[in-house]
Amino acid sequence: MDKKNNKFLNIAILGIGNIGARHLESIIKTSRNINIFIFDIYESRSKEVINIYEPFKKNININAINNIKDLPSEISFCIISTTALERLSVLEKIDSNIKFLLLEKVLTSSKKELKRYQSISNQFEAVFVNMPYYYENIFQEIKKYISKPNKIIFQGGDFGIACNLVHFIDIAEKLLQKKIRNFKQNNNNLLWKKAKREGFYDLTGEIMLELSSGEKIYIISEVKPQEDIKIIVSDEFNEIVYEWDNGELFKNSIFCSKNIITYQSSRTLNILEDLLTGKSPKVSSLDNAIRIHNQLIDILQPSWNKYYEINYDFKHKFNEKMIIT
Repeated sequence: MDKKNNKFLNIAILGIGNIGARHLESIIKTSRNINIFIFDIYESRSKEVINIYEPFKKNININAINNIKDLPSEISFCIISTTALERLSVLEKIDSNIKFLLLEKVLTSSKKELKRYQSISNQFEAVFVNMPYYYENIFQEIKKYISKPNKIIFQGGDFGIACNLVHFIDIAEKLLQKKIRNFKQNNNNLLWKKAKREGFYDLTGEIMLELSSGEKIYIISEVKPQEDIKIIVSDEFNEIVYEWDNGELFKNSIFCSKNIITYQSSRTLNILEDLLTGKSPKVSSLDNAIRIHNQLIDILQPSWNKYYEINYDFKHKFNEKMIIT
C-alpha cells in the first residue's frame, strides 16, 4: 500500500450546504485514509450527505457532529463553508489545532471583521480563501491574445454583483497584471434586492471602475432572467469574448477554443493534495483576499447605506453591515 494511505487524516467541513457538499464530493475521491467531520446548523443536511457518500468509500469515515467543540484536537485541513454572517464566529469557536484552513468567500462585509480574520491567522500554518479563478488556464490563454487590455467587461443577467465581485476583481488583476488600488467609480441603476439565499441581499446594475492608469472595468448584472456570464476583454485592435458556462472563447467573433472553468467538485482535492505535499494551492492567500474584500466594501458600501437609510425593511431588520452571502 502507498505510504500516504497508512495514516488517517482528520478533515473538517463546517457548513455542508451547496458549496460544502461540493467540497465533500471532491475530497472523497482521495485514495488516502481520512476521517471527515462535518457540521451544519441544520442536522438533516449532515445526515443526508452521510447517506449519500459514506457507503461508497471504505477508506473514508464521515462523522456528523452537533457541536464545534466535538471536533478532534488535531485537524490537518479545515474548510469553513458557512454563510458569511456565521463564518468568523464559527472560526473563533474552534479549539482544535488546525494545520491548513480554507475559508469560503465572501469573508465578510465588515472591515472590522477583516481585521479579526487577520489577527487570528497566525494560529494556523497557512490560511487560504476559496478564490481560485486567478489560476484558471483560460485567463492565461486570454492574456496570450491581449497582453495589455484597456477594457474588461463582466456581463450577464441577474448573476449577483455582491456575491461575485471579489472573483471579478481577482480575474481583472490577472488580466491586467496589476493590483487594483486607485480608481474612480461610476454606478448606474444599482438595485439591492433579496438574494436567492433567504435572509441575504444582492444587487443588479452597472459598476464602472476606471483605474488611475486608464483601464476600465465594467461589472454589469442586468435585470432579466439569469443568463451566462460573458467576459469581454479588449484593446485598441482586438476583442476577446469568453462565455463562462460553455467555455467557448472568441477573438473578433471567430471561435478560438473551448476551455471550461473547473468545478469545485474537482478542485478541493487538488487543494488538499497540494497542501499535504508542500505545494502552493491554486487559491488566494488570506492577505490577498482581505485586500480584495476591502475593495468590495469600498465599492458597495455607499449604495448599501443609501438603501439602508430609506428602506423600511433594511432599517428595522439590519445594521449597516451589508447582508451578503
